[in-house]
Amino acid sequence: MHAAIRTPHSALERGQALLELAVFGSLLIMLLGALINYGLHYDFQQQAAMTSFRQALKLASDPLPADPVNRRGDASYLLVNDRHFPHPASPFATGSIIPGSASASVIRNFAMHKVPDRVDELPRLTLNVEGSTTCPGSLLSPPGSKPPCEYLTANFRTEFNVPKGSLDRYREIYDRVCARTDCGGAGCGVKDDGSEVCQDTLKLRLIDSCEGEMINHDVCARQARQIVDQGVCKKECEKGKPPASQKDCAKICGAPMARPPWYAQGAVKQGGTWVFPKLDELFSGIRNMGLQPGYTKESQASHRLVITNNTSRTSGRWRETTTRTVISRQTGQTGRRLTQQITSEKIVPTDGTFSAR
Repeated sequence: MHAAIRTPHSALERGQALLELAVFGSLLIMLLGALINYGLHYDFQQQAAMTSFRQALKLASDPLPADPVNRRGDASYLLVNDRHFPHPASPFATGSIIPGSASASVIRNFAMHKVPDRVDELPRLTLNVEGSTTCPGSLLSPPGSKPPCEYLTANFRTEFNVPKGSLDRYREIYDRVCARTDCGGAGCGVKDDGSEVCQDTLKLRLIDSCEGEMINHDVCARQARQIVDQGVCKKECEKGKPPASQKDCAKICGAPMARPPWYAQGAVKQGGTWVFPKLDELFSGIRNMGLQPGYTKESQASHRLVITNNTSRTSGRWRETTTRTVISRQTGQTGRRLTQQITSEKIVPTDGTFSAR
């Protein structure tokens, strides 16, 4: 009997092993690359989130320019940071620049009951697009000023000849309303026991979130519904009333109001829903004001490769310019919006030496 002799490493088996290594090895490398890419994205996003929070905390803790004794108390900060992801297969280290952003809001105020009486006390949004050199222009950051750029998210509005009985309705809708002379209003005073005494006709100074440069459609529409519809006002009043409160929402919301502000003018009710033409026209084609999601990029590369024997040296730079759009409400105008551009640059040096030895 003769036994067949089998070679343990035949050419067929070696080919099969190479094929398996090529298939599964490439899948493993692809998976490893995806994990590294995800880790880098997560790390950069965490860095942006922590930076935006620290900046918001710093701004909330900074003293007011006109009143160094008191601090600002609250701040909102939006950071846009483009990060470079190098491509390992490129000898020039070029790859892709991925946009990243993070925002944070901080309230650090022990005087929430007080009404701001100066512009530097008003709530605002601080926008910082890293790589930009100038601000497109706003009330707090004029054109050409250095970033970060500030935009008001609320502003003052004055109502004249308001009946005393309507004061509570204004406070129900606007929350922060001043009827005393020391904070911009006129017609109310405070007794020694802390109670308020008011004249028959008042001058009110309101903090209106719909008079800012960066406003929200849904917030303004909700506010406008309470202004034009007493039933909506009463419903919102009842929702926010504490359980043991004796507040008469029907009486508060039944009081008359002055001429409605621009965003509530021309309101019509269609199919049980209020429509506000001026507000809808202002937000035509967009969902929210502020930094828009779309952007354009332009790339410029300048590379030089010198090879000597087995050594190669690269030099040059790779620059990518990103243009973003910022939409805000034009101050002093009822329903006009302002579309501006913010341009940022990311420059990646491509110097390096590689030896084949």
